Amino acid sequence: MGRALEEALDQGAFGLSTGLEYVPGRYTPASEIVDLARPRGPARRPLRLAHRNEEARLLEAWRRRSRSEGGPACGSRSRTSRRGDSNWAKQGPALDLLESARRDGVAVMADAYPYTAYSTTLTTFMEGWLARAGARRCSALPRPDARARIRREVEAQVRVDPGRWERVVVSRVRTERNRAAAVGRSLVEIGAAWGSTRWTPTCACWRRRRRPCRSSASMSSENVERVLRHALVMVGSDGSSMAAVGEAARSRPHPRSYGTFPRVVGYYVRERRLFDLETAVRKMTSLPADQSASRTAAASRAGRGPTSWCSTRPPCWTPPRSTTRTGTRRGSCTSS
Repeated sequence: MGRALEEALDQGAFGLSTGLEYVPGRYTPASEIVDLARPRGPARRPLRLAHRNEEARLLEAWRRRSRSEGGPACGSRSRTSRRGDSNWAKQGPALDLLESARRDGVAVMADAYPYTAYSTTLTTFMEGWLARAGARRCSALPRPDARARIRREVEAQVRVDPGRWERVVVSRVRTERNRAAAVGRSLVEIGAAWGSTRWTPTCACWRRRRRPCRSSASMSSENVERVLRHALVMVGSDGSSMAAVGEAARSRPHPRSYGTFPRVVGYYVRERRLFDLETAVRKMTSLPADQSASRTAAASRAGRGPTSWCSTRPPCWTPPRSTTRTGTRRGSCTSS
């Protein structure tokens, strides 16, 4: 992996991004992550590390990350607000670790999006042994012993994050037949409509083997504001580029893909007055751009410092009114 990374960087890659919550990244040994996090070459490209544990083992994961970034490489990570009611109190210590790493000389940053809900796949509820099984997990589901073990493990996971089953809302399925019955509804609601428990639609989604997606509102609004306000936190959507027609229109995608930046300006700047417009623009543009080696090089060639872009409001410019309407269930976001 180290040689592959060096070759990719030599060919112009911006940096390295990991997804340690998903297969196969969740099986990566810590030693390999530490090795990949070391600065490579004069460019010192950024590492974007999405760690394995955003819930109960949050602080352990952040300490491991701080130890892994033992050089001046940049590490930025998404979904900085903590998921699950029982983990909300860990937000402060997590930000303290971020500040501590900076004081120790690690050029680490964080990023977040302005919503209390997140989006991922239903397979993240699976423990490693089941996720590793891949397609074979479908044959394990009918076995009573396997089902009992799966149920215990998943119930424990849901209690931690998102906290209760009513928060597990299906946002995307593949087949037209299931869209009307499932998309935008929680697993509890789907199970009740089927005359069964939440486990029937959960197992049905897993059997499809097509990565059904879910949204869960399990983050604290106070923590979201606390994170967004922090000087070391940038704003990013962590979403996908998608059109409001076709496949995306038949699902209920997380509104971050459409409304992250209008919501920062319209809600957190104008209504909540969390920070001024200049700070918001910097968090959404020049601050994340400064983490790119190519961005710094381009600014140097242009004869200006890397933080000069988008750092001040242009003269005589009046910020437009921005109206956002977002919802996890409906998955809609409009701006004007």
